Amino acid sequence: MLQIILALWGWFLGAGIIGLLAITGFAIVAIALIRFVVVRVVAAAKDFNADVEAARKRKEVEK
Repeated sequence: MLQIILALWGWFLGAGIIGLLAITGFAIVAIALIRFVVVRVVAAAKDFNADVEAARKRKEVEK
């Protein structure tokens, strides 16, 4: 009886650790994806601002 209880306890403990690792891995991947998207959006915004500034300077030169 004791062996069965210990085996079940070990199984639950193992499943808990595997679940924790899976959740941690998913969180790491999600954070990496979010960082990648944020970096891309910021780079695109900087490019857009540079284009707007260039267009503004061109208009000033034309005047």
